[in-house]
Amino acid sequence: MYPEISERNVEALSKKEQKNIFINVKDVMLYKISSTINTGTDNIIITKLVNLSSVGLTDNYLLLINAINQILLKIMVSFTASIGNLNAKDSVENREKVFFDLTFIVTWIYGFSSVMLVTFLNKFINIWIGEEFLLSTSVVLALVLEFYISGVQYAGYNYAITTGLFKKAKWGAFSSAILNIILSLILGYKYGIFGVLLATGVSRLLAQTWLDPYLVFKYEFKKSSKTYFLKFARNFLFVAINTAICYTIFNKIIIISLTKLIICAILCTLLSNIIFLIMFYKTWEFSDMKKRIKFLFLKTS
Repeated sequence: MYPEISERNVEALSKKEQKNIFINVKDVMLYKISSTINTGTDNIIITKLVNLSSVGLTDNYLLLINAINQILLKIMVSFTASIGNLNAKDSVENREKVFFDLTFIVTWIYGFSSVMLVTFLNKFINIWIGEEFLLSTSVVLALVLEFYISGVQYAGYNYAITTGLFKKAKWGAFSSAILNIILSLILGYKYGIFGVLLATGVSRLLAQTWLDPYLVFKYEFKKSSKTYFLKFARNFLFVAINTAICYTIFNKIIIISLTKLIICAILCTLLSNIIFLIMFYKTWEFSDMKKRIKFLFLKTS
């Protein structure tokens, strides 16, 4: 279909182009490696400061959280090519609007997932492998906090990657990795597993989560990022309230069978999304999503 690809007389890339490609790949590698270090050092520190058996307990929870995260990431990654095309061709106004729409989507998806994890993770572990493998609610909250923060930063991360801003953002990811190690040692020494896991979420929030959207607004949208951060704080509050309501209600229910767990999870799904609907109903992002969904249905009908 594309015979020009196999032509042998194609002009070679210039030295300058080759150098730019090498620099970009190196910057992306630093960005990716730093993000991996941010979560990859927790088990080592827990082993040294607490004990090896605690790592096994934590890994049971991470197995479930990472399984959910992988499913959500497949959904998120599907947006990358479209966002790259959008940033290359569309107007600044529309790119900003899509940025807020994407932020709204990931907030709802990861917010709902966080509510379900906090409410039912310990209950599932209890049914799955037994009460002796349970961790405290505070540890669960620390795990879910990191899950939520890493998820909702996706819009800023995706825009930074597709616009080339990873060159500037790489040091945020690197700083987050270093800060995580320092905080993990300090908090882990004082609070054990909870401190180590809390340090991961806090370090990501302090050094990385804010940087990507800040750079996007400064260099791509050419305006202040204040509106975004106010919405970020509002959304976090909404998720926290939703989590508190659902956890308080379903924590009172004793669940000893998988069937009962599934029924409660279905009820919690309905309740949680109704709460989000009430909270987000009057926002312009929700109105915009309604229009997009309505247009999609009309187009496919």
